[in-house]
Amino acid sequence: MFLSKIYFVLVALLAGVAITAAFVAPRPADRRIEQLEGQRMDRAQYAAEQLLRNDAHRWIDYVAKLGRDAHLAEALDSSSRGVGEPKALHETVRSRLKALVPDRVSVGIESLIAVDNKGRVVARMGDDEGEYGQSIIGVEVVNDALRGYLSDDVWGDGGRLRRVGAAPVISKSRDRIVGAVVVAVETDRRLAEMWKQNLGVEVALVLGKKVISSTLPEALLGHLPDLIEQRSKEIATHKRTRAMPIDMGNERMLMVAAPFVGEASEQGA
Repeated sequence: MFLSKIYFVLVALLAGVAITAAFVAPRPADRRIEQLEGQRMDRAQYAAEQLLRNDAHRWIDYVAKLGRDAHLAEALDSSSRGVGEPKALHETVRSRLKALVPDRVSVGIESLIAVDNKGRVVARMGDDEGEYGQSIIGVEVVNDALRGYLSDDVWGDGGRLRRVGAAPVISKSRDRIVGAVVVAVETDRRLAEMWKQNLGVEVALVLGKKVISSTLPEALLGHLPDLIEQRSKEIATHKRTRAMPIDMGNERMLMVAAPFVGEASEQGA
């Protein structure tokens, strides 16, 4: 079964917002501390968006290069035209994918899928390698690729987050689209740790009602999904929340929540 697209939220946490000052400083000073730290959180949230865009472009470029392979184009063209035996084409395409990406695990790719121009899976690498013939034509990034666009998105699957990129495969004669290649990369823990290092804040990723990855102890985070739900209108309007103080255990922190979505802008192939 292919992944289901899902909406999820990135939560950035700032640990220890001058907890001592909250008791000994005048209220105006306390508010000023939160204001200054809130500005830092705003900058961190903006920087996180830039990191997301950079990561999206990296994987889009990667899958676009795969989509230009002549051997892959020839096999997907045959599948699209109904020429050749499906099992033989499946084995040919799967072997070609393995030759193109011999280091799949080390580069972080969980799944690689090739479809013909009807959206039928011709071969997979990674998850469910023996399965083929299913249609995934309704998947947005696949539809985009079959229309000639490079695109990316973020999907949820079994409590995990995956960044997905897709690219069209053009016929050897360069006159039509014969299929698409889709790459899926697991995100969550790797992303949370990278952002903590680069942004200097704590990070939690929330999928629905569940915190699926965090650089903070899970015991502190049980109320995050409810907080995000309470701010859903603000997020829908402004694509993020304002920096807001919250209490976690015995510490006072600031939180900024924003939707973690795909790159959104399509690029012509």
